[in-house]
Amino acid sequence: MPVKKKKAKGGGKKKGGKKKAAKAAAEKEEELIKCRAFLKAYQRNCILPGRICSPELVKLLKEGIVGEKPAPVKFALDGSTVAQSSGSPDPTTPPTRKMLQPLADSWVETKYSFVRCLYVWNLALDDDAIVSLALYFESAVGITMKALEIREAGLSPWAISRLARSLRRVQLSSLNLDYNSIPQASLVQLCDGLRFSRTIQTLSLNFCEINSHCGEILGSYIATSGVREVSLIGNTLTCYGCSELIKPLVVVICEAIESLIPTPTEHSDKAEGETKIEPAPLPPPPALTKLFLQDNSIDVHSPCSKGSFNSVLCTREIKKLLMSSACLEELRLEGNSIGDGGAREVMEGLTLRKEGGLPTMRVGVTSCVSPDLFAAIVELTSSKAAKKKGKKKRKKKKK
Repeated sequence: MPVKKKKAKGGGKKKGGKKKAAKAAAEKEEELIKCRAFLKAYQRNCILPGRICSPELVKLLKEGIVGEKPAPVKFALDGSTVAQSSGSPDPTTPPTRKMLQPLADSWVETKYSFVRCLYVWNLALDDDAIVSLALYFESAVGITMKALEIREAGLSPWAISRLARSLRRVQLSSLNLDYNSIPQASLVQLCDGLRFSRTIQTLSLNFCEINSHCGEILGSYIATSGVREVSLIGNTLTCYGCSELIKPLVVVICEAIESLIPTPTEHSDKAEGETKIEPAPLPPPPALTKLFLQDNSIDVHSPCSKGSFNSVLCTREIKKLLMSSACLEELRLEGNSIGDGGAREVMEGLTLRKEGGLPTMRVGVTSCVSPDLFAAIVELTSSKAAKKKGKKKRKKKKK
């Protein structure tokens, strides 16, 4: 009988490997085509009056095309380098030339879908530039953006509102708008836009002139979203704004804790087939892990706090947050005069947190309080148990 030839091992894998290699080569060629089209569109859009081209970006694209490198996913525009290269008499003044608009227009025109991060620093952006960026976010290729940072851009209230509306479909995980004045109405629209996003993890609004009336707006957003890190350094929340910010967080956490407590069921004579009406599910507890409130005029000795309960309510809400939030890992209050009364509330909150078995967290307060209270807070926030234990060496077995 004729002997059957055995099939070579891995024959199927070789075919699959060839298909994968062909697919990877096709994707790489498609990226190069996109990069070439994007470079041509960018250079063409930069020729228009009032616009300026980024030499670093053009160089990066050309080198990537020649070397057949992956398409760039991170884009940075620094206005300070533009001011220095243009010979501006005052390099600290943000240049007003349109540098972002040709970039965003080129993304939309070529359907460039590889952008993941955009950083704009010290570059004055007019409403037209924000419109171009918003149109990119609202396109089919703009929803993949992960990080957006626009610092010290002099955004107008209308520009912030327009940007907020465009972020509803974007899969952003980080948003940074430091050093831009954000009025109350624009902050409401910004939080509404981020609520639709549901993917934001980090929010930074440092030195944005956020006042005490914005505390409730931010607190309501943080309590009902999945944001984990919020930085509000250098604003003017004051005692009232701070308490209004923390209050919604405490309410949601307490409701979540109460829902876990078993309640006795009531027996009633109901007809068969009658459906039971279940209560609506409670919102998930805030996922906030870090809250930075340094230099926010939280001063118990200020004229607006004297003769009112704002300072008392503020420190009590901080105490409730410390003793109840299991997710919170860090709270920074440096640069605020909370006084010995506020420091005592912080200490009591950390003590109750420890007694409740919640994990240790970091709390930063000003050193202008009683030395004993400051030392007690430092001791309660130091994680002695979290020190790395030395790995035990395995004993060699005797032969």
